[in-house]
Amino acid sequence: MGGQSSKHIANLKKGKEDTLCLSSQRREKIDKKAYTLVHIHTWDLSNNLLSKLSPQISSVQIHSINLSSNEFDEFPTEICYVPTLTHLNLSFNRITHIPPDIHHLQNLQVLLLNYNNIAAIANEVGQLRNLQRLELSNNSIDHLPSSFSLLIQLRQLHLRSNDLDIIPSSIFLLSRLEELHLSSNYIKEVPPDIGHMQALRILWLLKNKLTV
Repeated sequence: MGGQSSKHIANLKKGKEDTLCLSSQRREKIDKKAYTLVHIHTWDLSNNLLSKLSPQISSVQIHSINLSSNEFDEFPTEICYVPTLTHLNLSFNRITHIPPDIHHLQNLQVLLLNYNNIAAIANEVGQLRNLQRLELSNNSIDHLPSSFSLLIQLRQLHLRSNDLDIIPSSIFLLSRLEELHLSSNYIKEVPPDIGHMQALRILWLLKNKLTV
C-alpha cells in the first residue's frame, strides 16, 4: 500500500494529475511527500483512519479536501489555516464542536459536517462570509449562535435530524437562503417570520412535532 501511494505521489509531482486520491487505504497519517504537491488543489482522503493533521497542511494551496469517514474526534484546526480552501468535507466522523478557528477560512464556500456528534458551534462561524452551503444534518445541535444571521451568502442549510425544538431566529435573516432542511427535529411551530424569506424555495419540516 505504501509503495503504491508513493508511486502515485511521484506521478503527481510530475504534473500528470491534479487530484490527490488516497481514499480507502486505512491510512493513519498523510505521507510527508504530499505536502510538496504545490500544484495539487483537490485532495480525497476519505474512508481512512486519520485522527489528526500535520500543521504542514497549511503550506499547500488546497481548494477542496474530503476528510469524510475518518477517525476525527475533534475538528482538525490545522485545516483552518489553509486560506485557499473553498470546499471542506468532514462528514461521518465524531466531531463534537466547531471551533473559533473556523473564521480563518474566509474563502470557504461549502462545509459538510453531516453525521458527527456536534453539539456546539462557535460564534465565529458567522464570519464565513463566502459560505454558500452548510450541511449539519445528523448531529446533536439544539440551538444556533446568533452570528448565523451574518452568513450573507448562504443558499443551502441542512439541519435534518438534530435536537432543535424551535426554528432559530437567526435563520430568518438569511436573505439569500434558498433551501432549508429541518426534518426530524422537535420543532412545534413555524413562526410567521419565515414568510419574509423571499429567496426560500425549499423547506423540509417532515417528522417534527408540529400541530395543525
